Order: sequence, then structure tokens, then C-alpha cells
Amino acid sequence: MAAVARRISIAYFCNINMDAMVECIPSCAGEQGSKYEPIAAGAWLMRKHEQTQKGQRCYEKGQS
Repeated sequence: MAAVARRISIAYFCNINMDAMVECIPSCAGEQGSKYEPIAAGAWLMRKHEQTQKGQRCYEKGQS
């Protein structure tokens, strides 16, 4: 039987507005509210970069 290849997609954005606020769409918030606090796009990008440099996985719970 042939192996099944899975395709992975990654969103890539260039020239982001560093001051743009990224937040949950109100209709997507659960009963407890948004899962994440709003954050400026530039701050989020820099946090991910810093975590990558430290070898951390920014998507795991407890990482900030």
C-alpha cells in the first residue's frame, strides 16, 4: 500500500502593520470570553521571533 502524503499550509504575511491589533472576532469568543488577549501585530511577531531564538514552542500552553 502506498504511503499517504499530507500537505501542510502556512500563512505568510509581508509588510504587516506593526500597530494593527489582533483580537478574537466577538462572534467566535466562547462563554468564557476570548482565549487570548488582544495584541499588536508587531509585538506578537517579535514574541514569536524571540521564542524561536530561545528554542521554545510558542504555541504550547504556558509559553509567553
